[in-house]
Amino acid sequence: MSRPISAGSAGSNDPASEEPTPEQRLRQLKRELAPHQIAEFRNSFDFFDKNNDGTITLKELHTAYNQLGQYPTTEELREMIKDVDRDGSGEVDWLEFLTLMARAVAAESETDDEVRAAFRHFDADGKGGVSASEVRAVMEQYGETFTTDEIQEMLNDICTDGSGCLNLTDFVTLYKTPAIKS
Repeated sequence: MSRPISAGSAGSNDPASEEPTPEQRLRQLKRELAPHQIAEFRNSFDFFDKNNDGTITLKELHTAYNQLGQYPTTEELREMIKDVDRDGSGEVDWLEFLTLMARAVAAESETDDEVRAAFRHFDADGKGGVSASEVRAVMEQYGETFTTDEIQEMLNDICTDGSGCLNLTDFVTLYKTPAIKS
C-alpha cells in the first residue's frame, strides 16, 4: 500500500506515485470485495458509529474487530488507524473503515490458505481426515510424544462428525480458537 505523498515529494511528476482519490480508492475496494461484504461492513460501520458523526473511535474499532472474531491489541489498532487515517483525525471514516476491512479479509484469506496447508501436512494419506496416528506422526517430528490413545481421546473431543478423525472444518475451528493460538 502506498503512503501519502510528503511535502518534500510534492514536485514529483510521476502519476503512479500519487495517492488515489477517495473515489478511485472506493472503486478499487469495490473490485476487491463482494457486494454483500461491503453491505455487511457498512452495517457494522453504522452500528459502531454510535453518535452518527461518520467516524468511529479507537474503542469502537476495537469492538468491531472483536465482533468479527479478531482480537488485535490497542497498539495494533493504532497502527491500523495510522496507516489509513488520510485526514489525520485519529478516527476512522467510512472509506478508511472499508480499507481496514478489505485488509482483514485479505489477511483472513491468507490465514485460511496457511491452515489448509497445515491440514494437508497432517492428512498424510490425503483422505480429508486426520487420524490419531497421523497426528502422532507429525507430533513426533516436533519432538512431542503422545500415545495414539491420548491423541484419539483429544480428537474425539474435537471432531464434530463423530468419525474420530479431524476434518478440515474441525481443523480450521481448532486453529481459530484463541486459546489454541496463544
